[in-house]
Amino acid sequence: MVQCATTHQDSILNDSIKAFWQLENINYPLLNLTKDERQSEIHFTENFTRLPCGRYQVRLPFKMSPSALGQSYDLALRRFRSLELRFRKDTTLHLQYKEFVNEFIFLSYMEPISDVDLSVPHYFIPHHHVLKPSSSTTKLRVVFDASSKTSSGVSLNELLLVGPAIQTDLLSTVLRFRYYTYVFTADFSKMYRQVSLHPNDRRFHYIPWRSDERDPIAIY
Repeated sequence: MVQCATTHQDSILNDSIKAFWQLENINYPLLNLTKDERQSEIHFTENFTRLPCGRYQVRLPFKMSPSALGQSYDLALRRFRSLELRFRKDTTLHLQYKEFVNEFIFLSYMEPISDVDLSVPHYFIPHHHVLKPSSSTTKLRVVFDASSKTSSGVSLNELLLVGPAIQTDLLSTVLRFRYYTYVFTADFSKMYRQVSLHPNDRRFHYIPWRSDERDPIAIY
């Protein structure tokens, strides 16, 4: 009969896996955080929830009232129309941009909004692209510019708390590669897109978009 007793090799493997998870565990002392960083940590722990699908849902960490935001649609619209002028001259760019945005729509990272209430604080985020032809995966990436100022001279980014860095410094990471015979590296596909934004805060993430100039500009 085959015995299922724990072997010496099993113990070594168990210790190695345990050490790996301890090594990757994020553990920074709260005493070393700035006032804003501490406040952002408190805000997160008090406002995040776990959805039935398993994803996390968060609230935007405002440090000032969103009523400080001014009008933002006109600027976002001007920058989008400027982007469309580039699309006319470069059909390949237009195709790549549409593919990127359509993937966001397909994966439910963004959705069209028909009942936009502009009487309450809101924010339209201008967007543009960054090209990286050498990339083997995403050659074009859309960048959402929440640092764009509204008519009141304030941007969305300026109203939000900035949390502490959760990654270790680069030197420590490089040195850790010298400790072990084998190391693992991994990449989470669209990691931050897996975190859902609370419905009450989605009005601060409006963007103008249309795939074809013959269509009316929609709000997503």
